[in-house]
Amino acid sequence: MKRLGIVGGLGPQTSSQFFVNVNNAVIAKTQVQPNMLMENVAMPEAVLQRLASGETPNEVLNLLSKTVLRLQNSGAEFIVIPCNTVHVFIDQLRELCDIPIMSIIEESAIECQKLGFRSIGVMASTTSIEQRLHINALEARGIEVVLPSACEQEEISEIIVRIVTNTVRSEDALSLDVIAASLKLQGAEGILLACTDLRTIVNCDTDGIPFVDSTTALEKATAIELLN
Repeated sequence: MKRLGIVGGLGPQTSSQFFVNVNNAVIAKTQVQPNMLMENVAMPEAVLQRLASGETPNEVLNLLSKTVLRLQNSGAEFIVIPCNTVHVFIDQLRELCDIPIMSIIEESAIECQKLGFRSIGVMASTTSIEQRLHINALEARGIEVVLPSACEQEEISEIIVRIVTNTVRSEDALSLDVIAASLKLQGAEGILLACTDLRTIVNCDTDGIPFVDSTTALEKATAIELLN
């Protein structure tokens, strides 16, 4: 079985659950625990907030670069990053590494295609939207993308930061429900949770709207790769 390197801490709850879910998926197939390494990125909260709000700080790339190289040097045979937004740096990180780095962006689009969506609403950080991370991947597979309004997008990014910093408000889940319903009214057949942290608070039964979780898509693909 391959040795996996996980870039963790973006945010901590999501990456910890990712580790557990992949571990359990492999055990269910093999009755053996996979060999996995995870390193939490020492990311300052202020930098995370800038990243979620549309910036691409050099500090983030520097920290990610050091992390993937340490995982590679520790014997990882492939790497995953359970965070959508930092995939703005995926090309630079792949050039840096001698081992494969799977993409949550690519795996999410593949999952949406498998499920037969012709149009899908995307809930992601402002950086992911502005950099067209999911938009390009989905449109390349013939899937129309429905986006939140500017005001809704600002609210989503603020909620993401609150989830990562453990300052979620009681009304945040309801705000996401309202945005999901708005995307459906604009023609979205489903909603892609294109931020790994959103699944921790989103109500996936909202008005009968089907949700695709980017984290789950990466978990499935990672478990398969571990067994190949």
